[in-house]
Amino acid sequence: MGKNIYNHGFNTTNFKPANFIREISISNQFSLFPMESRIVLLGMDMPVPDPNSSAPSVAIITGNFSYIVDCGPGIVRDAVHTSKKFGLKGLLPKNLRTQILTHLYGDHTVGNSDLILTPWVVRRNKSLKVIGPKGTLDMTKQLLEAYKEDIKERINGLEHCIDRGCHVKAKEITPGIVFEDNRLKVEAFEVNHGSWPSFGLILEVDYN
Repeated sequence: MGKNIYNHGFNTTNFKPANFIREISISNQFSLFPMESRIVLLGMDMPVPDPNSSAPSVAIITGNFSYIVDCGPGIVRDAVHTSKKFGLKGLLPKNLRTQILTHLYGDHTVGNSDLILTPWVVRRNKSLKVIGPKGTLDMTKQLLEAYKEDIKERINGLEHCIDRGCHVKAKEITPGIVFEDNRLKVEAFEVNHGSWPSFGLILEVDYN
């Protein structure tokens, strides 16, 4: 197993994916994960809007599968840009199927509706899994309610989108193992970040 720790508390300014990905994601120097797996910083900016930076989001990629940690504004476009630039199929819209939220501050979640809707509009046909702290279920419910007319039109109108592609399976988490499949195991631990429940993550990727 390869293991790394992600703590949402660090930030860098003037960050764009292309500036960093070669060092932490393509280079042989990054050895905590097997070569077919990557950690990609899609953005690490502060809440202050900066056109030269990308909003907070991290992707864990194993083969053609990706796991998105937090989702600032423009998440899907940042993922597609990085996918095309570096040939990472796991960041194609159809493969954005799992989202992990470390906390619910808006700069880390405002891209949630983007992640729910945009990949679906371009034909993601699987539901989106979302896990996060207390409040995640209500946020997800409210977002789907806000966009219900758009969803209805895209399903029943001229686009004929497959309805399951916009379904969301949301779950609220507490410290401990919060996600596990045959590629990735995620353990959450509490961190101090304001007064809201917030988590750092221990990530383990299967080598085999």
